[in-house]
Amino acid sequence: MPIHVIGKDSAGVDRELLLDSSGRLVTAETVGGVTPQFDDIDKQAVSLYGRNAADGDDQVYNNHDVIALASTPRTATNNATDELNPSGSAIIVTFDVTVDPAAASVVLVIQGKDTISGKYYDMLRATAVAAVGTTAYIVGLGVGAASEGITKVVAYPVPRVFRVRMEHADADSITYSVGVSLINA
Repeated sequence: MPIHVIGKDSAGVDRELLLDSSGRLVTAETVGGVTPQFDDIDKQAVSLYGRNAADGDDQVYNNHDVIALASTPRTATNNATDELNPSGSAIIVTFDVTVDPAAASVVLVIQGKDTISGKYYDMLRATAVAAVGTTAYIVGLGVGAASEGITKVVAYPVPRVFRVRMEHADADSITYSVGVSLINA
């Protein structure tokens, strides 16, 4: 026996899905130009509640990756550009050092931004990295303890706007990149 799921989209319009008795999608209505898509295990792959970016609304993503800092030699403290978190519940920040000839020391800091004052606050301050290698950090509610390839975890909500700050202890050259994965769990 089919199951009808009825609800309202972000514009308040009634929408309907039809599921079979096992909960698999049978039919779905297009919502705001987006037809729901499901992956091979029937997990929703496209948000039903995507907004229209042309109308000035923010795009709603599932998981999304950005390059905070592309790989290049650096010798001084720098800030990545502000990143917008449209709907992520956690972020994974990957710091990849590929060349470090003089054992330069760099501390990765993940900062939230107060959009009213424009000021930043630290959410995660890593220990200094002074060698070639890859480290990963997670900020998000409900994330587990650091293990496997995750160096440090903090259980804070991810703010709407955040950035990565790289604090250099000296002027020695070090080549690295920083990537950010926004996770919508």
